[in-house]
Amino acid sequence: MVALTRTCAIFHFSIVMPHRYIAGSCDELSEDDDKWGVSSMALVADTIDNAMTELIKDPSKFLDRQFMMKIFDDYKYLKPFDEWWEYSFVDGHKTNLVGNTKKID
Repeated sequence: MVALTRTCAIFHFSIVMPHRYIAGSCDELSEDDDKWGVSSMALVADTIDNAMTELIKDPSKFLDRQFMMKIFDDYKYLKPFDEWWEYSFVDGHKTNLVGNTKKID
């Protein structure tokens, strides 16, 4: 069970979150780059497909943080995506979602 949880977490952080951001921010991304648009999502699909093909060839890369977290590096030239990436993964997005800090009398 722990292995499945870890597998899902790796997949979520390295593929799902960046893909969702790019898909949900096509209009924002197109402001900085006139060539970017909804049709550019086909490039993102190709990127994911290429990464999955590479993982099929060498499954040990799934546990390689460098490989998994560089799948979407080709899109960091889009300033909003790069800013989101830095905020989410590099600078350390911090939330206080676990536990309640308010005392109950």
